Amino acid sequence: MQELSIKLGRKTGLKEKQLANLELLARIYDLGKATVSEDILNKQGKLTEAEWDKVRQHVEKGYRIASGSSDLAAVAELILLHHENYDGSGYPFGLKGEDIPIECRIIAVLDAYLSMIQGRPYGRTLTVKEAIYELDYCSGWQFDPRLIPLLASMV
Repeated sequence: MQELSIKLGRKTGLKEKQLANLELLARIYDLGKATVSEDILNKQGKLTEAEWDKVRQHVEKGYRIASGSSDLAAVAELILLHHENYDGSGYPFGLKGEDIPIECRIIAVLDAYLSMIQGRPYGRTLTVKEAIYELDYCSGWQFDPRLIPLLASMV
């Protein structure tokens, strides 16, 4: 994740401070998932609405944890916003497009990509080509459409 995030960050023209924050974010973006039950995180079938609520809370819990640490505070807000979707359908605030920090848009694409090619408890492992196709399909609503071709050129 870290290596790909830096490569994609450079392709998008991020400044050095943004790249440093992106690298840190790539390591700890799901920090709040430590507060979610393993039973929920590893569940084979569909999650109930109550389980989804617990999963969605991980961004706020991660934000609070990072905010309390001088080493992580710089990326606390990015942790909070990494599940915002490009079309505004994400959480926790429903931010849209360029209102979502580019670092969060990068992490969203890479998190999805890596989960598809490395395997998921709830689905089959995809090839790189299949994963890029899926990302492209979700481009514009879940993901920043500018990032998919950049990622495709790297993998």
